[in-house]
Amino acid sequence: MSTLKVKYPGRQEAGSIGTRSKRRRSSGPRRAPTGLRLRRLPFRLLRWVALVIILAAVPFFLLIRGGVFAYHQWGLGAWPSLAVSAAATALLLALYAWAMGRRIRAQGRG
Repeated sequence: MSTLKVKYPGRQEAGSIGTRSKRRRSSGPRRAPTGLRLRRLPFRLLRWVALVIILAAVPFFLLIRGGVFAYHQWGLGAWPSLAVSAAATALLLALYAWAMGRRIRAQGRG
């Protein structure tokens, strides 16, 4: 039989199996110190506000510019152009709802 032993740094020795380690084990991801988190807060808020504004403005932009594009480029009438752009906007809003549903469902599992 071999007497070869492999020692792992930070692990308990084989003879001390029943004893507890003095190192505290974290149950989740490491968090930044409070001061660093407070300094990041304005940037995170600014990013969220910008994202909300962009996500709110894109459907209106698609509705107006899509209707104008369909009217000029495809030669559709006013009402068919509006219907095409409204359908594209509805698809975009459905995509938003799908993405938000996945995000909420993913947060609920964790």
